[in-house]
Amino acid sequence: MARRQLRSTNCANRSLGHVHIKQPHFSIAAAAARQQQHRPAVLSQAVNGQIDINEIYTSSDSISNPYVGPVKAVRLKVGLGLESSRSLQAGETLLLSTPLALISHSAEELAGASPPTAGAAAASSQGVIPGEDDAGDDAEDDGAADDESGYDEGGQQYEATDTDIDQLAEQLAGSSSARTRAWLQFLDDGSLEPSRTSQLPDLLALAALSSSSSSSEEASPAAAAAAAPDSSSSSRQIDDNTLLDITDLNVQVLVEDDALLGLNAAAAAAAAGGSSVDDGLAAGFEEPKTLVGIWPELNLLQHSCSPNTSVVAHKSAAIVTASRGVAKQAALSRNLLGANLLAPLGERRAALQEMTGSKCMCLRCRDEERTDRNFQQLMAEIHEACIQQVGPDLEQAVEVDDEAAMEGLRDQLAAYCEVVDAAFSKFAVKQQTQIWLQASLFKLYELTAIASAACGAVDARLLELLAALAGEVCPGSSEHIFWARQYRNEIASDEEAYFDGALRQAEKTLLGAYQARYGKGLSRGLYKQLDAQAQQPELELEFEYE
Repeated sequence: MARRQLRSTNCANRSLGHVHIKQPHFSIAAAAARQQQHRPAVLSQAVNGQIDINEIYTSSDSISNPYVGPVKAVRLKVGLGLESSRSLQAGETLLLSTPLALISHSAEELAGASPPTAGAAAASSQGVIPGEDDAGDDAEDDGAADDESGYDEGGQQYEATDTDIDQLAEQLAGSSSARTRAWLQFLDDGSLEPSRTSQLPDLLALAALSSSSSSSEEASPAAAAAAAPDSSSSSRQIDDNTLLDITDLNVQVLVEDDALLGLNAAAAAAAAGGSSVDDGLAAGFEEPKTLVGIWPELNLLQHSCSPNTSVVAHKSAAIVTASRGVAKQAALSRNLLGANLLAPLGERRAALQEMTGSKCMCLRCRDEERTDRNFQQLMAEIHEACIQQVGPDLEQAVEVDDEAAMEGLRDQLAAYCEVVDAAFSKFAVKQQTQIWLQASLFKLYELTAIASAACGAVDARLLELLAALAGEVCPGSSEHIFWARQYRNEIASDEEAYFDGALRQAEKTLLGAYQARYGKGLSRGLYKQLDAQAQQPELELEFEYE
């Protein structure tokens, strides 16, 4: 995925030293045994496939070793990808991907301070502790971009700078990690070299390689071949330009999950004698950092506009969870577009083209592409009106408490909804297609809900619809959790909901959203903590989360 031009033609003045990556000369089995002995307790169960996600989220231990669940690398039309090795349930933890190289930026740095120096960046990441259906087959994209891509699923995206690229390349060049050297044999450098593209990485063998071991620790080239490409050449020659290209093509941007930071703060407070979430926040809640790095397993996840995994960054690791049920041997995919996933087809494709230079051909995009062109044009015009006119006008009306303006905008949005409903009937749109098209008009329904709330009449049906649409297209996203929580809160305000089962169903919806993001192993206690620490802004004032 060429997000920017390859640097081979313009990096002649840069010097990282010639890097010659040899086959690692040690036994993978022995390396894995040593890792089991020295592995932090937080990951001791991962080797046996029984990862304790609650301990990972609350432990003070770092995540220094990767975990590979029921997934495997496969060859797709567009390059390497990931697929499920068995059928998956929603909420299964699939990967803990630790970066081969990492730089972190604080909010203060991104607000105007100079980026960290190469030495400071290397020191901060020493030891490098810190990528459904048929989407992956047809997405014309090689998966190397940002998660829910450095947007924090809706915020301003940070793009890796030339300085970031240079610092990451220097970290790779100076690394003695066996895992790093092995992965460099597989990471895309844009060359389509047959010796690399013909081989599939053995994810379990690569994960077994210690991040800190050197090739001199063991002498067993035969065993090491399980992790290295099986080709007639004994090594892949990596010079300065190639290493810069590898870095540029595989760099990703993730933002630390603020809810998990809150859990860690609460756990630290409890250890210090505190007893509440507020105690945890007071004990030292850290602002989420923007992480720029290379998470090799994460790079294998292709983009889809209806992804089946969610990705969160925690303790510098990328945690990948099955966000919905997945069939055996189905391609695994993720969201590279952030909140733009809830936009019409044309806008999604334009955003992906700008980001990756590719065109998404996932099942949702192909289905929407077959929709009547007049209907597509109608949707695009309504979406643009919501973005360019109604949204800003509604925000201004709420800010100055202009009731007449809010009511007028509410009526305008209701009229748009009626036009869309009539179009669905006129064009006889299939049910699944209608759901996807409604998700593409998410901004319309969102503004309608906000306008109704601003006028003093919260519409629970709209809140339920918003939660359902986000859950259908991007389960586990911040939009999914936000609207599921708003729906639950509104239902909870109705005393009759306690008796007719509506509140129980709303709670189930919210729990499902959290589990799609953080895993089905999320305990009831941690779920309650996440829910309690979440901010509860007035609905009509909630514009900025986008």
